[in-house]
Amino acid sequence: MKGLDRELMMYREEAEFPMIRHPLVYAVPFFEHPTEVDRLNKMLASKKEAVQSALDAHRWTEYVFLHERPHRILAFMEIHPEIDNDVYWPLLRDIWTDSENIYQNHMVWWEMLSSPRDRRALFTAAEDRGTLKKLPNELFIYRGTQKIEMDGHYLGFSWTLDPGRAAWFATRLHKPSEGSAVVASAQVHKKYIVGFIDGRGEREIVVEPKELEQLAWEAVE
Repeated sequence: MKGLDRELMMYREEAEFPMIRHPLVYAVPFFEHPTEVDRLNKMLASKKEAVQSALDAHRWTEYVFLHERPHRILAFMEIHPEIDNDVYWPLLRDIWTDSENIYQNHMVWWEMLSSPRDRRALFTAAEDRGTLKKLPNELFIYRGTQKIEMDGHYLGFSWTLDPGRAAWFATRLHKPSEGSAVVASAQVHKKYIVGFIDGRGEREIVVEPKELEQLAWEAVE
């Protein structure tokens, strides 16, 4: 029996159960059975071929989304010098809205979001640009988070215009080990906003936290 591909073996982890978290192939959990090993080996070979084909043809969106979700921003970072501005910002938005682990690649995200490239307005979808334009220059925004985030002076990029939505996120993501659930509030000038995303009804504001003023927080019961 052929064993697991050496490249996949490099991404094998032993936690509560065995798993593989390769940039192109995830198996969580990983069952070391001949049928499963063969399936994963074939999947890796197929994915690598597809990735190379997309790269050669400059199909950037396909290239990025062939990667597993946590690795997509890293794949984007690798190819971003080759991407035109009209593709860069919408693709970055698509990765953003699909991501679940922004905090894990915080510095990479900010490097990409703070790019001096032209056409940054394209990070906001066409249907949301009118709403953003109508907003006042000075905005109050909110973020549902944990007390540990405030104590550590680290705040994420994702905020909202809706304090009720922020409170919902605070309680949904609450981990007792990280302190109480809180809603942070702040003021920001619209010129510092990277984008506005309302496709999921979250009235999301993407902004660099260092540009925030009047930062405060309140515990959520």
